[in-house]
Amino acid sequence: MKKITIKHGVIAGMTMSVLLFGLAIIGDYGGSPLKYLKYLILFATIAYSLKLMKDRHNADHHFFSKALIRGLNLSLISAGIISILNIVMFSINPEYSIAKWNLEPSTVMEAMVVSVSILLEMFVMGGIATFVTFQALKPAPYVD
Repeated sequence: MKKITIKHGVIAGMTMSVLLFGLAIIGDYGGSPLKYLKYLILFATIAYSLKLMKDRHNADHHFFSKALIRGLNLSLISAGIISILNIVMFSINPEYSIAKWNLEPSTVMEAMVVSVSILLEMFVMGGIATFVTFQALKPAPYVD
């Protein structure tokens, strides 16, 4: 895994964590439409990372597989950060943890269920964002 992927994954994970935990701390996470900004942050980070990759490896025939791996690794890193920080925030104060499906964790097991669901959700969304971004970045077909 390249350092740039780790760097972008950490940036996305920390930015999304600040947003989600900020909403949880002010008590507005469950019904706030602002929680969907996490997807925009993830999508923008993946798009930026893949654009940098395309600019460096435009003639590479393995761009699709490399882009897919980078996007999935980036989303997995960022999702892992949010999930781990959710457990940490729960251990500090259960009210600071992220609520999911109107489930506000009151036990460690509930916090872990929410963390695993966030991990899976962000990984799948990262895969979707990678495929969408890749379609926008792939070169036009060569016409003779």
